[in-house]
Amino acid sequence: MTKHALTADRVHRRPPTRWLSTAVARLALFACVALSAACGKSDGTFTACVATPDCGGGRQCFQLGSGAGVCLTTCANGQALCAQGEACAPTATADEDWVCLPGGNIALGGVCARSIDCDLGGVCITEGSFSICRRACDPRIPNCSAGSMCSAFSAERGYCAPIVQTPDMGMTSADGG
Repeated sequence: MTKHALTADRVHRRPPTRWLSTAVARLALFACVALSAACGKSDGTFTACVATPDCGGGRQCFQLGSGAGVCLTTCANGQALCAQGEACAPTATADEDWVCLPGGNIALGGVCARSIDCDLGGVCITEGSFSICRRACDPRIPNCSAGSMCSAFSAERGYCAPIVQTPDMGMTSADGG
């Protein structure tokens, strides 16, 4: 395969420092796009980081599965909700590291793959063969909407599960029902 002469000539004439700065700029752009895609967010909620000193306000840098880093606020192990209404969830890397999830772009009740994708205050719960975003709750102080109840994971954490109504079989108290 023959290269176009103009293209080959242009590559050889570019100064090495300009080529390097162009490559770095492209890599930075790719990292920004990859981080945005990895988080499932494009509204700037997540702050990119390489290490914790890159984060402000007491937040820490956590690595996503894609390798990208994001700044997140930590929360106590087992805590249900954070101060701003975010769900508190363990990280994938260590059970002792818990973070406040700032909210993703999948509405409560929507199909999800990870808790970080769920709307503010949501966690991804497996129900049967798929997972759904449900609101996080504290079983000691349930805050679920009408038609749902706080189903506990532990004494401090749970999620709002729909209350299943049993069908009326037409039985009355006279029938023994």
